[in-house]
Amino acid sequence: MNVLADSSTNARADTPAVGDGATVLSWTDRKSATVVAVKSPTRVVVNFDDVTYGGPGAKPVVNAFGTGMTVTVTKRKDGRWKVAGPDNRTVMFGVRDPYYDYDF
Repeated sequence: MNVLADSSTNARADTPAVGDGATVLSWTDRKSATVVAVKSPTRVVVNFDDVTYGGPGAKPVVNAFGTGMTVTVTKRKDGRWKVAGPDNRTVMFGVRDPYYDYDF
């Protein structure tokens, strides 16, 4: 799923606005986040949302503008948004879709 999402149009979105939802893709997990600052058309700051997972099969409860970690996201030459630095995870804007893989 995450590999497909990595190549989607959401991962190549225009510059997001403060308050927009985002999803940061990992190998099997996804973390939801909220845009808290737009530094330039190619650099934004997102804050990870507080998410409560109810167990396998249960829908997670998202508290946007949580107290989570803040990271910088940059738009790359190929048009994809990625977490800055060596992390290199893809970010999709316009959707909050957290997922925790209990089997991994």
